[in-house]
Amino acid sequence: MYTGEKPYEFKRCGINYSQPQSFEMHKNSHSGEKLHYWKECGKAFRFPTSFYRHVKTKCIDKLLMMKELTEEKP
Repeated sequence: MYTGEKPYEFKRCGINYSQPQSFEMHKNSHSGEKLHYWKECGKAFRFPTSFYRHVKTKCIDKLLMMKELTEEKP
């Protein structure tokens, strides 16, 4: 049941969160650290949503094309 409590406080800017994941994501936005790295193209992202969007829109076509080129033809 949702109680409305927000026990995770980020003291730097005074924002409180109910979920630890939200707190960590906000904390990372202040640090500038890019924790989500895609080894296929060498790009890194601060937020998982940016990482997944990049992979789905920019890299997946390249990966599929590389796979087709390396598969043996009968």
